[in-house]
Amino acid sequence: MEDYREEQQLHAVAAASSEELERVSKELDRAKQEASRMRRELGQKKREITSLQKELDSNMKEVAGLRSTLNETLEQVDALEDEQDKDKAKLMRLTRELTVARRGNAAASFDQEEMEQLRAQLDDAKSELDHAQSQLDQAQSELARAQSSIRDRDRVIESQRQEVDSQVDKILKLQAELDKKMME
Repeated sequence: MEDYREEQQLHAVAAASSEELERVSKELDRAKQEASRMRRELGQKKREITSLQKELDSNMKEVAGLRSTLNETLEQVDALEDEQDKDKAKLMRLTRELTVARRGNAAASFDQEEMEQLRAQLDDAKSELDHAQSQLDQAQSELARAQSSIRDRDRVIESQRQEVDSQVDKILKLQAELDKKMME
């Protein structure tokens, strides 16, 4: 009778151990499935980050090109402004000479032919000044468009940087969860 009772207790312990083993086995399977899901999600996030990083790099290159174009345009604007200043100085000099010529015409300082040459030079200088002003206006317009484009790209890049940072944070959290699951 005593043996029967011990045998019953052993069967009960074995059944409880078997149930516990089955429960632990199921929990381990769930943990493995969760770890596998987290690995897949982690891999997906890493691919997304790689894609975002490539797009960010591409946009950075484009912005660098736009900045280079902007610098070239600024140099052109500076050159045109210098040319315009020279043309204005020339125009003022010719205007003074023409004024002096008109005043001194009676004194025979200038003859009619010299006066016509000065007028022609003055007209040429005005034409050059108008042309330089037109080029300057065009360059300033291009400069404004380039600056606007750069600002737009800077906003896109900042948005992409924030997205990359967010994805990295998610990956780190997933990695921590995965590590925690693996330790359990």
